[in-house]
Amino acid sequence: MLDLRGHGRSEKARFFSRNKGCHWDLDTLVKLDLPAAIDLVLKQTQAPQVHWIGFSMGGILGYVYLGLSDDDTLGHMPAKKIASAVMLGAALDYSHSKSFFRWVKSLRFLAPTIPMVQIAPLIRATIPFAGRIANPLEKIIVWPANTDPRTFRRLAASGFDGMSTRMLVQLSTLFDRGGLRSGTSNGMRYFDLLGKITTPIFSIAGSRDRQCPPDAVRLTHKHIGAKQKRMVTVGRDSGHREDFGHADLIFGKQSHREIVPLAAEWMKAAESTESQPQQAQA
Repeated sequence: MLDLRGHGRSEKARFFSRNKGCHWDLDTLVKLDLPAAIDLVLKQTQAPQVHWIGFSMGGILGYVYLGLSDDDTLGHMPAKKIASAVMLGAALDYSHSKSFFRWVKSLRFLAPTIPMVQIAPLIRATIPFAGRIANPLEKIIVWPANTDPRTFRRLAASGFDGMSTRMLVQLSTLFDRGGLRSGTSNGMRYFDLLGKITTPIFSIAGSRDRQCPPDAVRLTHKHIGAKQKRMVTVGRDSGHREDFGHADLIFGKQSHREIVPLAAEWMKAAESTESQPQQAQA
């Protein structure tokens, strides 16, 4: 488990300090933090590669990292350190979807004046009502029928931190035509690197996900260049026990029955067929 910069026990953004708020973005995480974390795991375990399981922004970071590292022509990222990836509720282009977070584009004007955006107090304010009183915010984060209220309250209490405005502005490009862009002056479209990915990837979407709807996941998955890839939308219409929202993809009542076996099977298959090209699966 990785505490990304700005969250948990890692360095956090501070509202009144530009030195601890505005100096990092998604590119910082991809080019500095992910390689350091992967190298540490490989050193500690003596394993030749890792399996990447990325949820939400963890999936976005995984796609960008793989796009940069699998493209040999770029040459500035460590290659072939990830054996396979499972991406849950993640995409690189939300411009054609009905994601609730489209409104984030309207906050771009804050970037020059506010170093960080604090969403934790708003989330924590809902804790007494989570799982008890139906409210629109809850359905944005989870699908209530698939969520234990006590678990959701724990998430609301400890799972959110302030976000660097620089990071938020970069993530807002997910909703522009062409999807996520680099924060550098060249504005590289990371979506264009999907075709360079050769690492086996399993994309999982929640049928009721209002943050990263299945159509956004499907668009990203379609453009992945890996020969070994698969996508599943978990929900009742697909024969699963329950519908899934966003965060309940990883802690929902049915996650251990519907998500974990799929991910485990995928990683095992990727190891056994690592050197054998396969037909892409959609």
